[in-house]
Amino acid sequence: MAQFRRESQIPTSALNLYRYHCNPGAFGRLNPPWEPCEVQEQDAGIKEGDVRHLKVGPRPFQIPWVAAHREFVEGRQFVDIQEKGPFKNWRHLHLFTDDKDGKALLTDLIDYQFPLNLPLSPFILGKLETMFGYRHRQTRRDFRLISSYPGPLSPTPGPSLQIGVTGSSGFLGQTLTSFLQVAGHTVVPLKRGYAGPEEDDVYWWPEPDSEGLEGLDAVVHLAGETVGQLWTKASRERIYFSRAEGTRRLARALAGLKRPPKTFISASATGYYEQVSDGPVTESAQPGEHFLSEVCQAWEEATRPAADAGIRVCNVRIGLVLSLAGGVLPLQMPAFRLGLGAVLGDGRQMQPFVDRDDVVGAIYHLLLSPELEGPFNATAPNPVSQAEFAETLAQACSRPLFLKLPEAPFRWLLRDQADLLFKGVEAIPDRLTETGYQFLAPTLEESLGHQLGLS
Repeated sequence: MAQFRRESQIPTSALNLYRYHCNPGAFGRLNPPWEPCEVQEQDAGIKEGDVRHLKVGPRPFQIPWVAAHREFVEGRQFVDIQEKGPFKNWRHLHLFTDDKDGKALLTDLIDYQFPLNLPLSPFILGKLETMFGYRHRQTRRDFRLISSYPGPLSPTPGPSLQIGVTGSSGFLGQTLTSFLQVAGHTVVPLKRGYAGPEEDDVYWWPEPDSEGLEGLDAVVHLAGETVGQLWTKASRERIYFSRAEGTRRLARALAGLKRPPKTFISASATGYYEQVSDGPVTESAQPGEHFLSEVCQAWEEATRPAADAGIRVCNVRIGLVLSLAGGVLPLQMPAFRLGLGAVLGDGRQMQPFVDRDDVVGAIYHLLLSPELEGPFNATAPNPVSQAEFAETLAQACSRPLFLKLPEAPFRWLLRDQADLLFKGVEAIPDRLTETGYQFLAPTLEESLGHQLGLS
């Protein structure tokens, strides 16, 4: 039998670390985005005797993996045992012990054996080192956030909140949902469609389910038509309508509740601003005069019914989100890994990037800071130019960067949609930093190091 061991100090207690791993959402938080894995059951957390059915690997070459959860000791340990999968034997001990200085020691100990005793240990050990390096960094990141605000797993006790989330099945929605769950809160997915007479689901579109929305502590609104599609007349109308009218209907429904939420956080984007590269832009800057700015202005204005009803409203202007699970990186990585990454135009356009976990962190900061309202830039405090972004990503992939793509062909083909590639804005998170938010990945190097599994 081969063995793998990884240990890390985490800034929390062993009991809280145990609860974090047993809570719903833990698998979603800890599975690296570059490791394709599908959970067949709804994630309701784990307990003694539970069995989890997985499909691992890229489609269509997925392999079934059935894992049983055993040997639970409250606040101390549990074990995953492979019942069906690619290994002859697999036993994963999760061990949590109180260490020193108020920290806990997280230990992952895996004993494994290959079919026919194949000599694959060097290959598997490399994958396990990368995977559990990511998992332990992610756990530390999460407890940095959890410990900074009152809550069920925080040193400062706080209530478990009931939080409605639209777009919960999307890239950011899944990420936010899993974090809120591991932090000890309850997420109510707000779905699209119509509720049947016996359904327990809560719907927000096309007509909000007022009865289901009653009594929520907060609502986070992330849903909206993607801007990544070709901008035809019809798609522009869908993009505008989904954000302006969708948000307005939800805000009006929340305003009319007998027990409305205290907080309404609605996504927006740095497309709100004029796309220029002549200096930093804060939340006090005027909006631009282009399609995305019109969308963002209408998007934010649509939250007004909730604000007029006394609900605290925050508009989160999100930048270019970095993660292999979604956002801009999956579109760029194939070319950069082949050494075909490129600088776009003159490369001087600014890239207001933000790490995926800092979007989650910014929303959590706003949820747990009842004195805050209004617009907030969810961008890293150290924006870079597109040329700097491309150079850093090429270095992270250990590939050269020698290509430059001219603007003219893209401008001819995409018209004003080419602004997404050849214009940018140096949006900085003034209000987040002024109100005490501590960024998990303030630089591009730190974000790529974690999101690509290089740290």
